[in-house]
Amino acid sequence: MNTLCPTIKSIVAAALMVFGLLSPNLSHAQQAGNATAKNGALIDFREELRQFVINIGKFARKGNPDFKIIAEDALGLVVKADPEDDTRLFPAKTFIVNIDGVLQREVSTLVSKKQVSEESIQIKDEAISIAAKAGLNVLALDFAQDKEGAASAYSANAQRGIVPFVAESQNLSSIPPYPSPVFNTNSESVVALKDVKNFLYLENTQGFGSTGDYINRLRNTDYDAIIIGVYHGRNPLSANDVRLLKYKKTGGRRLVFAAMDITTAASSLYYWQQGWKQGTPQFMDMSLRNDPDRHRTHYWDAGWQSIIYGDANSYIAGIVTLGFDGVVMQGLNGWRYYETGETEEEQDAIQ
Repeated sequence: MNTLCPTIKSIVAAALMVFGLLSPNLSHAQQAGNATAKNGALIDFREELRQFVINIGKFARKGNPDFKIIAEDALGLVVKADPEDDTRLFPAKTFIVNIDGVLQREVSTLVSKKQVSEESIQIKDEAISIAAKAGLNVLALDFAQDKEGAASAYSANAQRGIVPFVAESQNLSSIPPYPSPVFNTNSESVVALKDVKNFLYLENTQGFGSTGDYINRLRNTDYDAIIIGVYHGRNPLSANDVRLLKYKKTGGRRLVFAAMDITTAASSLYYWQQGWKQGTPQFMDMSLRNDPDRHRTHYWDAGWQSIIYGDANSYIAGIVTLGFDGVVMQGLNGWRYYETGETEEEQDAIQ
């Protein structure tokens, strides 16, 4: 029997909704407009996204059995609320056994301007603990603009057994100058995610100059893992670029991951076609308010999914062919828009 008093239950339930682990008591039609039908049935947006991730991973591992899947900002997929007691969380076991790790932003630092509640932070911490206990490797992406803030975040995450990276800004556009040497520098070769002790995450790399300059800057680091885009500017990396990145400055092997958003379509990527807009093709939804060059997709639509995986021309097939060790799947909080109607600006800072 649940012994929590109604007041405490209501507070925890509210925090679950803020964090995105429990949906408001609204019908799907109220929550997501016309994006609700799949073969005549209502859509379970989270379960559809879980299965999408699983299918991408299974397809990728046909080309490389050791290919690794890291789910970014996916705690709302990793855990589920108990249907009989919404104050309790439990692991989404099928999803968990099909991924290798989770990467969560703002674990020890909160740089977003939005307010977050103590209850929301507690729920996030519980979800991280559930992920770790289930055997997933947990990586933290935090942010600090000074040496002291970075040192504090690295220490806090390391004490929890979480692999940390502290970026200078949310643009992820630079290699931080501190700490030097790299936190938990490891000269040994790393081929398993469980052996990664530090990592570097870059998204906006225009400031690194030519592709050759960019690759050389990354080669001159000792991170155990590097997470980067498939493109440098508008130019895709080559298989040789990826091969060169697989070795640290000290010579040891490291892991190289491609970052790939699976719930939004970007006009800068190879698959984009002239004339695409909201409703054309049917999986295209509205553009992001903070990034008009990127559109939400009905990620459960077979047309969109065929772009991401399924044959040699798919996005993930290209990543495997280039020789990446794995992928960091972005956009895994995309279900929240369809369940709650919230835009990114309206969502809680903790995803």
